Amino acid sequence: MSDILLIAAGLLGLIVAGVHSYMGQVRLIAPAKFTGAVQRGMVQAIWHFSALAWAASALVFLYAAQRLTGEARWLAVTLACLPLAYGLVCNVWITRGKHFGGLLLAVVIALALAGGSGRFG
Repeated sequence: MSDILLIAAGLLGLIVAGVHSYMGQVRLIAPAKFTGAVQRGMVQAIWHFSALAWAASALVFLYAAQRLTGEARWLAVTLACLPLAYGLVCNVWITRGKHFGGLLLAVVIALALAGGSGRFG
């Protein structure tokens, strides 16, 4: 069951990262007015960096489900949750909890921590 929880966290995490990257590009970055190409490039780099970090965390969850056990599994999963937790805190703070992305990040973190703990078989 722990492996299933980690796999679910990994797959959902990849989906969240992909949707975040795509929707941000289409709905926020593309229509925005920038003073120059450098500014647009900086905003794109910063925006997509978070999606890359979340995707990397999701890949750690998938790897941990297949290859890690015990303390190594718990440590890897816990550390991989940090970029997601930062995104969650920022999302809730900036949107005052009115954006569904915070809920999705919380679900990914909960699944990962539950699966990484090894308490579910």
